[in-house]
Amino acid sequence: GSRVAVEFFSGILRRLQDAADDGDVELLDALVDSYDRPDVPEAFRGHVAGYRAIARGLRFQQHVTTAGALRLVGAEGGVDANEDEEVAAPDLGRPLRRALVVPPMAAPVVLGGRGQRDPIGFAVAVTIDDEYVDGSSRSAQTKDFLWLPDAFELREGRELRLPVEVGADVGDAVRRSVVVRVDLLPGYVQTDGLRAPVQRVTAGAASFTQWPAGHEILRAQPIAGLRAALQDFNPRNFASA
Repeated sequence: GSRVAVEFFSGILRRLQDAADDGDVELLDALVDSYDRPDVPEAFRGHVAGYRAIARGLRFQQHVTTAGALRLVGAEGGVDANEDEEVAAPDLGRPLRRALVVPPMAAPVVLGGRGQRDPIGFAVAVTIDDEYVDGSSRSAQTKDFLWLPDAFELREGRELRLPVEVGADVGDAVRRSVVVRVDLLPGYVQTDGLRAPVQRVTAGAASFTQWPAGHEILRAQPIAGLRAALQDFNPRNFASA
């Protein structure tokens, strides 16, 4: 219609986009609720409906970023909430098993499985730094993509668990530092009857150190352990030294 109407609704769209860019879900929801009315132009209502879906996607992204965490997986498959990574990490030479854990939100969210219309995937990046007895070190990086095999409904009483494992092969290394990061990949989730877009965000990250078996004894008595290792300095004592 008139230029005044065009300028008015264009200004509202700019405010909606600014709120989306800033990740301000509360403001975005408030604007959507204010202008999702039958007396506004139909084309504008289509944009408003799109921003309602964007707000739901942003809320899920923020939940994944703030509530998602990488947890150690115990021998019986349970997750460990221990935040002391250095103490909790298994001994050098044992596989490191972790799980990305995302608790449910207030509203259920459906994540699509691989092969479906809107599959949800995660990028897993692992950086490994191995140190050797002669002071040298070696670094390696791996990247992989994990996709949910089937659709998963994240709802009350049902959290998402995504297994992540770092191999046990360390060769002659005597200390290993590991950094693991898991990112949610761009896609769509279903929530509140909407197909909500999500962008790439970090869902969980952790860094920790793996020490040789028996390191607790050396930590308690480092000088005595060093003397014993140096008195009989052969390959089987390199890790202790």
